[in-house]
Amino acid sequence: MPPVNESGLDMTDRHHRPHRSRPRTSTGFEFAAAPMPATSLLIHLTDLGLVGSLWLVTGWFGGRTPMGHVLLCLCACLAAGAWTLHQLGSAERRWTRSGSELLWLSALLIVGLQLAQIPTNWLEQLSPRLVELFPVWFDNARPAFAQSSWQTLSLAPGATLQGLPVLLAYALLFFTALQRLQTQEDIEQYLRWIAAAAASWAALSLLQFAFHNGKYFWLFETPVALNVTTTTGPFTNRNHFAQFLALGLAPLVWCVLSAWSQAQPVAHARRSNSNSAQTAVFWCLALAVTVIAGVLTLSRGGFVAMACALGVPVLVTLRTSGFRQAWVVVLIGAVVFGTGSLGLDQLMSRFATKGDNGRWPIWTANWQVACDFPWLGTGVGTHINAHQLHLATPAIDREYTHAESSFLQVASETGFLGLAVAIAAVLFVLSGPLRTISASSQPGRVSCAAAVLGGLLGNAVHAVADFIWYVPSCMVMALFLAACGVRLHQLLREELLGRVASQPASFAGWALRAGSMAVVGLLCLMLSASGAQGESHVWQYHQLSWQSESRVNSLDELDRESYERDKAQAAIAAARIRPDDSRMQLAAARVCLRQFERAMQKSEAPMTLIELRDATIASQFETPEAAREWVMKVAGKRWKLLQASQRFAERAAQASPLEGRAYLVLAELAFLQDPS
Repeated sequence: MPPVNESGLDMTDRHHRPHRSRPRTSTGFEFAAAPMPATSLLIHLTDLGLVGSLWLVTGWFGGRTPMGHVLLCLCACLAAGAWTLHQLGSAERRWTRSGSELLWLSALLIVGLQLAQIPTNWLEQLSPRLVELFPVWFDNARPAFAQSSWQTLSLAPGATLQGLPVLLAYALLFFTALQRLQTQEDIEQYLRWIAAAAASWAALSLLQFAFHNGKYFWLFETPVALNVTTTTGPFTNRNHFAQFLALGLAPLVWCVLSAWSQAQPVAHARRSNSNSAQTAVFWCLALAVTVIAGVLTLSRGGFVAMACALGVPVLVTLRTSGFRQAWVVVLIGAVVFGTGSLGLDQLMSRFATKGDNGRWPIWTANWQVACDFPWLGTGVGTHINAHQLHLATPAIDREYTHAESSFLQVASETGFLGLAVAIAAVLFVLSGPLRTISASSQPGRVSCAAAVLGGLLGNAVHAVADFIWYVPSCMVMALFLAACGVRLHQLLREELLGRVASQPASFAGWALRAGSMAVVGLLCLMLSASGAQGESHVWQYHQLSWQSESRVNSLDELDRESYERDKAQAAIAAARIRPDDSRMQLAAARVCLRQFERAMQKSEAPMTLIELRDATIASQFETPEAAREWVMKVAGKRWKLLQASQRFAERAAQASPLEGRAYLVLAELAFLQDPS
């Protein structure tokens, strides 16, 4: 039995063994040391890619934008590439299995099937509701814009394709982290990095909250206005920020417990570590800052997640060490409740608020969509339009970009097969730390497992009522905790059963893996970079579109003209760069129509589109060509705007048959094809 101090944590003097010593800072951070400079550099680059994603991806609005996806893929490729090169140059090449390989392959297979070109008769069998809802795409007498029958299970292949590099990047990060975490010291180090990431963003969010100027980081204007009434950090949604902090809270509690335990003298030592007390104070302050920032988000789901993250490690610590650790638990409780009470009244008032806050209608709609497409769903990234198939009351003042429930959105977008994979993944990542806690006799390992379990349990609970699984920065932190949990259980099995998860691998084996990772990394970067094209135009369009109506109406004629022109140019530029983006195609179609209407009102013979259509139909031209010639004469140069609007609307429908408003635009312009 290794020596333990009165706190009950394992105090085996691992860090003073000559062959495993690592430089440590006063806050407990370690830096890997290796005999070869090249090897050391590659390990540092691996850590930079993995840990750097906690700051880089998070800093770009939680990674939810296309540019955030690019940064995610860059971090994943850096980490995977550096570790692969390290293994190729190492004398002891090893590969660690996780037991989750089948789950990852299943997820990739589902996305692949959604994107595959499937014969019509197979499509009717796999998704019969698709034919019922969109007969225009399966009729022999299809309209001109439906050049061929619909052939994919995804109802927005472009959006689904943009989700693929994110999934691949997650896989690269998870498996690279799994290889990197070879010892318990490595796991402890990554828990510290996770805790530091949460605390640093919490501190920055409090500064932004106290000294805001309406811009993110005091510099960036975004289409979504900064919420100045709550803390949001770099996120556009306070619930996501609360989840990010919740994932870091359990490791923060572990850091406090670990630091205080090291500050206490043990039986074989005459004095405690001189830096440990300072480290403990540092982590207590970090915990306090994170709790304050979390409570000030006023997120109810986030509060429940934080309660799980705080409660699990505290309860496990009391279970394993009894009253020996009680004074530290009391200290943590005082820090949490003392700081958390600053915004607790407002948060409790939100819990007392009655009503479903708009969630119940969207949950019901998503469940019905999942029942309509039970096998493989409507496609990753289709929720923004798919839920409207069953939304009981159309949303006037809001847009449900996501399902407000990760489980339900997975069900509607990937079917019940995808939901089964997601539930299996949740059970898998929770089982590792749970089994470690129940079977391990080492208090140090148990406390690490409790920190992992607290963060992951809070994530799973919060996912029931929010779409946190669709926020890359939250998923990155959850993946790192999952990798820690898997490795902790593997290390336990190695000690108890002698089953080593890390198997020796030949140079040829690692060369094959290197080639596979290079292909996956290149695919990630290419797809994510393609999705990020035109993002500046999209942002400009949304910034102009989401301005208040009163502000737009207050503009004088000259400024109004400039506003409409800038808006149209941004939408058209984005649509040309993103042909598979149905929403930008629709936006371009509508601004072209609006530009046509405004231009016609200034012509010598002012006429609205409806008046032009009625006049064309009433004229009873003998041929469509004659009708178009007459419209061209009446419209003059403005005729090109009608053509452009029709072309963009057709592309919107071709990109996604769910884009119902595209059909409305085509209906308005149908008289140009056939006046009858």
